[in-house]
Amino acid sequence: MAKNVVCMKWGEKYDRDYVHKLYQMVRRHCTHDFRFICLTDDPEGMEAPIEAFAIPAVPEVLEKRVSPWRKLGLFSPELSFIEGTVLFLDLDVVIVGNIDGLFDIEGDFFIIENWTQKGKGIGNSSVFRFERGRYDFIYDEAWKEGGSLIKRFRTDQAFVSHMVKDMNFWPRHWCRSFKEELRPVFPLNFFSAPRLPEDAKIIVFHGFPDPPDAMGRGPLHPKKFFHPSPWIGEHWR
Repeated sequence: MAKNVVCMKWGEKYDRDYVHKLYQMVRRHCTHDFRFICLTDDPEGMEAPIEAFAIPAVPEVLEKRVSPWRKLGLFSPELSFIEGTVLFLDLDVVIVGNIDGLFDIEGDFFIIENWTQKGKGIGNSSVFRFERGRYDFIYDEAWKEGGSLIKRFRTDQAFVSHMVKDMNFWPRHWCRSFKEELRPVFPLNFFSAPRLPEDAKIIVFHGFPDPPDAMGRGPLHPKKFFHPSPWIGEHWR
């Protein structure tokens, strides 16, 4: 079965350096042969072997400049040129361990259990895996429902979690949240720096901070402050 690592880049929040760093991290931490694909609105400057293609369209009401609803394009039949298994990675993740298991684990659709909605069956789409073509019905339903989706579901990942009946969650220690799990809680965050768990494979930076922010000192806010995490720079390259 062919293996594909896919990311998305749109707008100006993340530059192409994020894409190149992500590719290098996958290359270092995956022993499988894989195809690396970036779906983007700006393919300029992408270096081989990274393959750049346009992001499939989603209904206009969902397609805002910074809207993660664009991730629904991953299930578009327009991507029929991608065959086999797709491992999707957000640009702002940091890979810190071998990720072969994310391809090898048995089961169908795998996703992170959302840290802020545990027990509710909601995934976090920073890291997920599926078989290309098997879940095109998600894209079809998005076009059918259009604007009603944003009334029924707060996020794209809530909609996808609702649609996928065979959804599985990754083992919890594989994908760890920097701000929810690694950053010490107040007031310990003023005394202890975030530590890298030994058994983690991927550190997820959802919301604030991004990896370069976390390498420095956090804002002087009681719950958002953090000490520098220089270990990020050892991996995010």
